[in-house]
Amino acid sequence: MGQSCNGGQRSQATEPVGTPYAPTTSETARREGPRVPIRVNGFRTALSATDSAKDGKRPSSWHTYYALGPVLGDGISAQVYEGAALTPVSFISSSYSSSLWKSCSAGACQGESGRRVAIKKFHRSGSRAFKKELAALQRVGTHPNILRLLESYGGFDGEDVLVLEFCDGSTVYDWYAKEFSNGGLPEPLITSLVYQLLHALEHLVSCGVEHQDVKPENMMMYDVSIKRACAELKLGDFGWATVAPSQAEGGAPTSKSRTQVAGSLWYAPPELNPPVDGISVAADALVDSQGRPLRGRSDMWSVGVVAYLLLVGHNPFNEALKLPPADQDNEVLRLAARANFNMKSEKWTRLCTEARDFVSSLLQVVPQARHSAKKALTHPFITRWLSSSNRSEPPFTRTEAEWERREQAWDALDGFQQLGWLAVARAVSDPELEPQVRKASFEGMERETLKGDLMIAAASSYAQQLAAEMVSQPIGLWLVSRPAWSEVLRLAFGYLDVDGDGYLSPEDLAAHVVTSLLEENTVGVAADTTLDPAAQASVMAQHWVARWQQGLAFPAGRAGKGLQFQCFRSALLSLRSDFGDGRGRNDGSDGYLHPSFSHIFPGTADHDEEEISWTDFSCTSVNTSTCS
Repeated sequence: MGQSCNGGQRSQATEPVGTPYAPTTSETARREGPRVPIRVNGFRTALSATDSAKDGKRPSSWHTYYALGPVLGDGISAQVYEGAALTPVSFISSSYSSSLWKSCSAGACQGESGRRVAIKKFHRSGSRAFKKELAALQRVGTHPNILRLLESYGGFDGEDVLVLEFCDGSTVYDWYAKEFSNGGLPEPLITSLVYQLLHALEHLVSCGVEHQDVKPENMMMYDVSIKRACAELKLGDFGWATVAPSQAEGGAPTSKSRTQVAGSLWYAPPELNPPVDGISVAADALVDSQGRPLRGRSDMWSVGVVAYLLLVGHNPFNEALKLPPADQDNEVLRLAARANFNMKSEKWTRLCTEARDFVSSLLQVVPQARHSAKKALTHPFITRWLSSSNRSEPPFTRTEAEWERREQAWDALDGFQQLGWLAVARAVSDPELEPQVRKASFEGMERETLKGDLMIAAASSYAQQLAAEMVSQPIGLWLVSRPAWSEVLRLAFGYLDVDGDGYLSPEDLAAHVVTSLLEENTVGVAADTTLDPAAQASVMAQHWVARWQQGLAFPAGRAGKGLQFQCFRSALLSLRSDFGDGRGRNDGSDGYLHPSFSHIFPGTADHDEEEISWTDFSCTSVNTSTCS
């Protein structure tokens, strides 16, 4: 279920793109023009102390927004902590007084805390490990089976920090060790985990990224139920990852050097290990039949090792443990170089034929002989589980009419609103979402991929599908963690605010348009077809800002800067019906309520206090005090 990271054949972009103008036939008459391609994974997630010092607009420390908790793990290059987001009070609705959202004492209001995150602090500032992991996470963007980068801070207080989504603090290895005495993890759960891992690796290949350290310790888990044999998986720790040069960077992909050593000894493939005396490796082992770099096959060896470990209960090269400790590492290298794994173990011999064949198809010395992630997903070991009536959770189903209603809700928003919701989808973490929303978004990627008639292949991106799910349901039905909402909005606004000045200017918004995919009349407002794509994007962004500023009175010097956070929040929650007056209403009087609220309230004032109310999340009126 991988998705393209380069926008398909027609694009030179390196990130997936969304399509804010995608009208159905019935909606075409009221749309403003053809689809506008928006970068889904091109948001501003990396902050640098150097940039902050230059413009004085960005935070002086990551400690402003996060507090450290207990240590979750410690590695060679970094420590990982559980952390809590400290959302500044300016990003929290002033209408809600619950202690969950804001606390005030002695007349001073403090920000909200409570959203759990993982904070990875690197031991040395400016390290190669930080730069490599940041580059890889930015390239892969948003995927349901890859640990999501929320933001990063480089050089602040002499520290490099990655802020990541939090996944209950447990790994596949933790659960493997915990259940070892009980006979190990159930096979249906193992198959589910391998299935999710393959989807993650398929996506990495489409993005030109290789993980190079796939092992149970780097596979995070959440929503785990051993009894029901189900769990969600996230592949993390990209410290060994390699990122291929993109077309936009003008680089040609290059194969890895045979002398490059990467990964963990017991999981690394022969081509990433040091040479073994007496065993030769073909010079072209890492290129395909056309001489192009072979991506992802090194990771597939590691999948074979992981699958064997979970199914059998020990590493496939455990024969090395019979030797003295000083000789074990060299023996592992020798066994791996010949793919001489343990096939005499009693539990291995009792595995079903499909499971043994699956592992054997991956533990191949020659990378070209290993299954790709895409092919492995069609292996009987996987498909048998997918079609099994014994699966703990039934497949996701939705009628065509329900899909159509979702698309109508998405098409009812204008381009700026859709851009905003794409940013929200990027800022939220999967463990904070209801399972059905994740499943629907995953299924949406399948549908878009199978259509095969897309302006851009990346319309099947997970962020695009997740955003569409969010706007079609009440917030309380898709957001599990209510305290996360304000922090999600803060991040989403920051993603779009390229220069970090606290305003969404036309220049900020135009930066998120893939100009290489703009077509004539895309702008939809007296478009001048003589304009180059960059100028078209600028005009379109000015149109968005003007629409949401229409009718506002600004203090001197503030009208031309752009939209502040409160207007961004209000725009997200205003459902456009026709925009005859240039913007949606947010008071519900003309039916412009966002779907998240129209399904909850019988009226604009008669609502249950336990529900998420309109005034919790948006301006009660559009005026100079809230949206200027």
